[in-house]
Amino acid sequence: MPGSPLAGRDAGLDDWAKTQDKVLVGAQTGEGGSYDLWTIELANPSPPFQLTSTLGMTEHDASFSPDDSRISFICGLSGGLWVMN
Repeated sequence: MPGSPLAGRDAGLDDWAKTQDKVLVGAQTGEGGSYDLWTIELANPSPPFQLTSTLGMTEHDASFSPDDSRISFICGLSGGLWVMN
């Protein structure tokens, strides 16, 4: 996505929202290979919205809740489960 903060970064789709036209992606955000989470509105893909910003930590395996009100994901090497509104 040219002009996007995600342009040229390693990114992968984690989940599609169930009740909205939105996707959840994990994208490499800098040095050390850590990944942060972003949402992208499909009707207006630019700009994506950054959900996490954790230097040296990686969030992965993210998923929307059934009503899209929360997002769960695995964070860091310890594999802790996190939930955010």
